Amino acid sequence: MKAILLILITVAFISQISAQYPPVPDFYHDYDEMVAKIHQWQTDYPDVVMVELIGYSQEDEIPIYAAKVSNNVNTKEDKPRILVIGSLHAEEILGNEIVMYHMEEILDRRFQLPYRRWLNELELWFVPNLNPEGLQVVMDDLDPTYRKNKRDNNENGIFDFVYGMGQDIDGVDLNRNFPFNWGHGDTLYHPTGTEPFDYYRGPYPASESETQAIMAMAEEHRFVYSIIWHSSRSGLFSEKVYFPFSWGEERPTPDFYLSQSIGQGVAAQIRKYNSSLFYENLPSTGRNGNADDWFYQAYGTIQLLIEAGTSNLQPQNFDHMMSIVNECKKGQTWLFNRALNGFLDSSPMLTGHVTDAVTGEPLAAEIIVEEHQADYFAPRMSDDEYGRYWRPLQAGLYTVTARKRGYEVLTHNNVAVNNSGWRVRNFSLQPLPETNFTGTILLE
Repeated sequence: MKAILLILITVAFISQISAQYPPVPDFYHDYDEMVAKIHQWQTDYPDVVMVELIGYSQEDEIPIYAAKVSNNVNTKEDKPRILVIGSLHAEEILGNEIVMYHMEEILDRRFQLPYRRWLNELELWFVPNLNPEGLQVVMDDLDPTYRKNKRDNNENGIFDFVYGMGQDIDGVDLNRNFPFNWGHGDTLYHPTGTEPFDYYRGPYPASESETQAIMAMAEEHRFVYSIIWHSSRSGLFSEKVYFPFSWGEERPTPDFYLSQSIGQGVAAQIRKYNSSLFYENLPSTGRNGNADDWFYQAYGTIQLLIEAGTSNLQPQNFDHMMSIVNECKKGQTWLFNRALNGFLDSSPMLTGHVTDAVTGEPLAAEIIVEEHQADYFAPRMSDDEYGRYWRPLQAGLYTVTARKRGYEVLTHNNVAVNNSGWRVRNFSLQPLPETNFTGTILLE
C-alpha cells in the first residue's frame, strides 16, 4: 500500500511539474534545424551567405556556427560590422527564432530596400545560438528551464541538474563569464534566492569555450553594434532594452547618452505583447561579467541586451511566438538602418582611415575621442586591413587624436559630427626617425 501511495504521489508531482513547464513545441528550431538551414542558405545564396565554424561547446564539443550576410561575402570588406546572437541562455529560445526568421526575410527580400543597402554597405553576422549543449537540454525536454552550458563543475563525469529552476550544480552562466567585472559574479556555491547555482560565473574569466569563441569574433571583426537576445524568466525584466551601462545608477559611461539614444531607437520600434505600449529603454546597472559591458569596454561596441517577450519564455502558440518575433525584428531593422550612411534622419557617425604618411599603407592606430574617453577602456583601434575606424557619436564638436608607436601623434580639433550622415576625418601619420640613446641608471 505504501509503495502504491508513493507511486501516486510521484506521478502527481511529475504531472504538476509538467503542467508548470510544458515541453517545447515542435515549431521552434532545434539545433540541428538551425545548422541545416543556415548551411542550405549558404548553398542557395553563395554570394551573400557564408557559414563559419567559430568554436565548440564546452562539455559536449558541439560545433558553434556564425553566418555572415553581405555582398561579396567571402571578402572582408571596408564596411561597418554588426553582430546578432540569438541566445546564450539555453531556455531563452525566442532569440533563436528572431535571428532565423530575420535572416530568412533579408534573403527573401534582398533586392528591396533597405535590405539591398544592408547587403551592399554592411557586414551582418548572425550566431543563431551560442549555447548548443544547453539548448539540447531544453529541446530534448530534459529540463525546459535549463539556463547554462554543461561544464562538469564537480568533475564526477555526470551531468548534475535538477528539473526546474535552480539547483543545477553543473554548468556556467555564459553571461557571467566575460572578463570585465567577472570578479563580481556569483561563485558556484552561492545559494541565494530561489535559483542557486544558475548564475555561476565559471572557474576563471573567459573559462568557457563558448565565451572564447565570441571574444575571438569580436577581436577579428570589431563590431560597431551588437544585439544579444534574452528573455526574463521572472518577468521583472521582460520587454526591455538594456544598454551599457550605469553602475549602481551612479557611474555612467562616457557614451551614456549615445548608447541611451541607440537603445531608445530600438525600443521605440518594438511593441509589447498584446499592448499599445513599446519596450522600455534602460542602462544595465550590474557588474558581473556580462557580455554587453565587456564588448563596450574592450572594443567600444554598443551592444544591446534585449529581453524579448514576457515571462512566458516559450509561448506554446505559434501565432503568439510569431507576434513577438515580428515585433523584435523591427528593432533589429532600426539598428541596421542606423549603421547606414544617412538612411535615418539622425545616424551620426565619425569615421575615416589612418595611413602612413610616407607609404600610404593602412595603420592600426589608437583613436581617442577626448570627450568620450575613460581610463578603463581598452584602446579603440583602427583595423589593420584598411586602417578604418568607426565611432558612433551624437551630433557635436569633438577633439580626435590618432596615435601609434613610432609615429607622431596627430590631433584634429573641433571635428563637427552632424545628424545628416557620416563625418569622415582621415589621419595621415608621420613616421618618427629611429633613435638610439645610452645612459646610466643609478639606484639610490
